[in-house]
Amino acid sequence: MTLSLAAGLMVLIAAIETVAYSVRIAAVRTQKLAVSFSLFNLIAQVARLSMLIVFPLLGSMVDRAIENNTVHLLEGPFRLVILAMTLGSVCGAFLIPLFVGAFSRLINHFAAVGSVPRLFFSLVENRKAWLRPRRVRVDYSRVRRASLQGLPRAFVLVNILVVAIYTVGSLASIYAGSLVPELRTTTSNLAGVVNGLGAVLLMIFVDPTMAMITDDAMQGKRPLRQVQSAVVYLVCGKVVGTLLAQALFTPAAAWIAYAARLVAGFQ
Repeated sequence: MTLSLAAGLMVLIAAIETVAYSVRIAAVRTQKLAVSFSLFNLIAQVARLSMLIVFPLLGSMVDRAIENNTVHLLEGPFRLVILAMTLGSVCGAFLIPLFVGAFSRLINHFAAVGSVPRLFFSLVENRKAWLRPRRVRVDYSRVRRASLQGLPRAFVLVNILVVAIYTVGSLASIYAGSLVPELRTTTSNLAGVVNGLGAVLLMIFVDPTMAMITDDAMQGKRPLRQVQSAVVYLVCGKVVGTLLAQALFTPAAAWIAYAARLVAGFQ
């Protein structure tokens, strides 16, 4: 039950994170960059806060495995959770064309009402209008036409690495607690070190590049298709990154357990 709930939440969280990329395309369409990134950050924070439900569930699995002497059975469930993130990313990728138009309307409405609470209450009051079925033309041809022309290669490759680090960081730290049960608190806190590396790479190589591409497109220096191509490669990178996390999971857990022993040795 715990594993099913954790995996199901991971599918939902990964799908939300992936769909959020469509806000970048909506930003160019609406010409409201700051408002769009504010909405993007809001969606990203909702997904990250949802992780606070998943991690205690996984932690309880580790605690029970230690008590029942079944630590050797833990790796499979953790890999299943990572696979759930891959599945969620794929689902989110197919939903992006549907959400570009929805986010464009939401961005314009957000700019009109001026605050998140007003936006929320406005959506509740006018829920019939927002939930009314609309004819949406879903076009996946842009995926086939996606090109790296005009996009930095490092941007694409580092994004894959960042996703892999973020995916494996907290999960490997929780799992490492089963390898050194007496240092479970230390291993959990070392997740910040791993995720911090991902954050540095994200802030240096990925976010500024994507912001520049979006800004150039809004100023007419780049065609919209380059923003669409960048989003395609970001989404593909997210899927590939979660797959790469499968390979990094065991080494990362072993490294975190080793680092925890080093930290304990200083005391």
